[in-house]
Amino acid sequence: MHSSTIIASIIVLVTIAAKYSSVATHDSYIQALRRRTHAYNYDKNQQRNMFLRRLAQQLIEDGDSDENLRSAAWKRDNSASALPIIQPGKLYGSSGGAPFDDSTHFTSGKLYAPQTITMTRISTNGQNTMESISITYGTPDETTPVVCRDGVTGGTQSGSAGCGSVTLGSDEKIVTVIGKYGSAVDALQFVTNKDRTIPDPKCGGTGGVDFTEKKQGYYLSYISGTTIDRLFSIQFHWAPFPALPIIQPGKLYGASGGAPFDDSTYFKSWKLYAPQTITMTQIPNSPSPVIG
Repeated sequence: MHSSTIIASIIVLVTIAAKYSSVATHDSYIQALRRRTHAYNYDKNQQRNMFLRRLAQQLIEDGDSDENLRSAAWKRDNSASALPIIQPGKLYGSSGGAPFDDSTHFTSGKLYAPQTITMTRISTNGQNTMESISITYGTPDETTPVVCRDGVTGGTQSGSAGCGSVTLGSDEKIVTVIGKYGSAVDALQFVTNKDRTIPDPKCGGTGGVDFTEKKQGYYLSYISGTTIDRLFSIQFHWAPFPALPIIQPGKLYGASGGAPFDDSTYFKSWKLYAPQTITMTQIPNSPSPVIG
């Protein structure tokens, strides 16, 4: 075979080999590209799923954080005086002693009111003053009661004496506070919406300046003040009775004679009343039946 023929054959073989090599390389490139695209799509899906999982977790954590923030905010400023409906009264007494605020012990944002009151007095140099006051607070929906003890309790000091313990009814609220004060709180007494005076007589002594505090349409929610070995000062904080739906009067039937009456003046709470039992009488020997 001539050398030229051999060279031509080699060129043909090299060309064919190069062609198949190029095709194989191209196929490998296509396969690699497909694998890379598949891997990219897989990674993209994984990243998207991871993002969604993180987003869901973040939402859960944000929810917990919001709740924690609300809880922390309540703990930072859980004084009921932060509620706009609470009206503080006057401070009676002096600035001596350490401050106290019963509302800082409340465990929810609900309105609290005294359920049980226990007081003690102390005699010093023949003068009685208020030694301590302990109040168990509750809410209308019977949230766990909170007990607050202000002043030296238990009658451990010389000259200490108890004034008894009083428990209010379920719909009974303190609407008036009566007392005496000077450099300390000398005496205390409460009047409820049931016209009950507690304790009777007052707890404390006879010295000091008289005071009476009440707010129309309000009841006592909690107290604050200052104390060490006695009550140096006290302040009352008032909450409004719940507003009743508007009562719609009907037409007046009959004449204008006789003395007026209004049954609602006998109601002793802010709740809505309705008849349970009705008894009527008729005036005998009248020309026409008359209810008497």
